[in-house]
Amino acid sequence: MAYCYYGSGVLALDFGEDLGVGDPANYDFGLIHDHRDREAWEAYNKNDTHHRVGEYIKTITKTDRVARVDWTYDGPPSTRGRVRHMAMYRWRDGVDDAAKAAVRKTLKALPAACPTVRWLGVADDLLWYPPNYDWIVESHFDDPEGLKAFLDHPAQRKAAALIAASTKADAVALLQHRMLAG
Repeated sequence: MAYCYYGSGVLALDFGEDLGVGDPANYDFGLIHDHRDREAWEAYNKNDTHHRVGEYIKTITKTDRVARVDWTYDGPPSTRGRVRHMAMYRWRDGVDDAAKAAVRKTLKALPAACPTVRWLGVADDLLWYPPNYDWIVESHFDDPEGLKAFLDHPAQRKAAALIAASTKADAVALLQHRMLAG
């Protein structure tokens, strides 16, 4: 995975195996890479290194079990040793813009309510390479205990219930891992 970073125009790269904290994650491994803009992403997709790494990844993964969201990240750089929690969702059919806005508002209030959250971002998929998940929540914590405290916090449980009422239960991708970059 790290070779992908060094051999191409990726600005930042992080990856890791699921920690198994809190609600059971349904994905085993996460890969995050940042690009300056869509043009840089397109160049990455044409890069031979990217293709070699991609072919290797296919040999060790279930290619029908891939969850992704292309989004504009505005958070802090990875901090080695911290925990990244990612949750990707697909909206239920018929969920209107007001309900989506209520979910986003509730999520964006979580850092103020939950003291162990170091950063939390919410974003829609950019629709660059569908079929992706519709949106993502990414949050950062100092350690697994901070993540567990967040997952158990009443404000987070309220947000989770609101999310569950608005998203497809069979289209949720969860993963938590230690940041290796930074």
